[in-house]
Amino acid sequence: MNIFKRMLAFALCLVLASTAFVACKDDSGDTDAPSDGETPAITEPITPDKLPTDRKSSAFKTHDFAVGDSNTALKLMLPMDWRISGETGQRALLEDDAKIGVVCVGEVDGNMTLATDETVQGISVKTYIGKLTRSETNEPYYQVLYAFQDAKGTSCSVLVEIKQSAMDSTLMQWLNRPTTEMIKGYKDIPTLSLNEGNGKTKILILGNSFVSPNHSAISAILEEMIEVGEQECEVHWYSLGYATVSKYASDTGESFTAARNRISSGEYNLVLMCGLYGSSDVSALKDIQKLCVKTGTRLVLLPAHNEGETHISNALLRYDDLPCLNWKQEIDRLINAGVARNLFCKDDAHSHSTNLGGYVGAHLIYRALFGELPPTEGYAYGSIIQPTLIAPLGDYVTEGLQLIPESEINRL
Repeated sequence: MNIFKRMLAFALCLVLASTAFVACKDDSGDTDAPSDGETPAITEPITPDKLPTDRKSSAFKTHDFAVGDSNTALKLMLPMDWRISGETGQRALLEDDAKIGVVCVGEVDGNMTLATDETVQGISVKTYIGKLTRSETNEPYYQVLYAFQDAKGTSCSVLVEIKQSAMDSTLMQWLNRPTTEMIKGYKDIPTLSLNEGNGKTKILILGNSFVSPNHSAISAILEEMIEVGEQECEVHWYSLGYATVSKYASDTGESFTAARNRISSGEYNLVLMCGLYGSSDVSALKDIQKLCVKTGTRLVLLPAHNEGETHISNALLRYDDLPCLNWKQEIDRLINAGVARNLFCKDDAHSHSTNLGGYVGAHLIYRALFGELPPTEGYAYGSIIQPTLIAPLGDYVTEGLQLIPESEINRL
């Protein structure tokens, strides 16, 4: 029994000694390991493949950057909670009002080391890592250099610099998925050259009162554009009040039968079709297509301004080979850019398109047919008087549609 007591006392001493050792170690202020809840600061650069994953891929939004007055924007996805500061030139990246990086035109710092090098959709993307001194603090940074050609063939480069402490693997993935987009352009629509199809040089604009001379006068304006532009194309129009695609496809009335005969005559290279007002019109497009196919005529959607966006979208989903010159969208984009709606739409029961609306439609068709902007002078139809009435359209006349609002572009 005495032996047992001695063994128990010895074990108890060992436990007490161990506890005392741990307690002393905690009290000594040892800094080799972080206390609970703390993460040690990373003071050395780490490669992209070692970055942690902190953000969800959905927690990002697109930002547009352009070099000087370039017509091409570099589109990058950045965290939603980041803010971009600065009017022109170098743009600061802020997180919780603290500067964590910049976007600018510049060169990679000589202290940086190349980590990745790839080409994405014609854009050279090179990622560098290293330590930089910023605001008297030396710490790891990432620099990503984007090199690309803009729409005019000019070489552009954009440098994104971000603190390593603000980086994670999801952001790195997005930074390696850049795209470019024209800021203003006229080649953002289907190309419908008259050299293709059946080779005929006549087109037919088919619809309701929105394409009539009493309202938009789209055909007459297009004819004058073509004449002044010295292009070879004959424009015909056919307009029936309240007409829809389904009526043109199956109505047995004399006027609709005459329209179908025009389509199937084979004299037109293109039939530009208005009239999507319901699901039955979307379904009826297949019947119009059949008439066109027999003679090598191409069917093209030309939605008027009172047509439903849902029906237009459904038609494009259902007929994936059907070109669309979205006249409605063209006018809506100009309205969104600040042009007054009443310049395009009449104050009547149906908000018929005005001659300025017809000018926009003719401008759209001309670009698709000939791959260039229409002439800006030398023609006039009704109240379309050059250049006074089209003045509200601004650069649209000579440069095409503003595809990205200027207020959303970060110019460097």
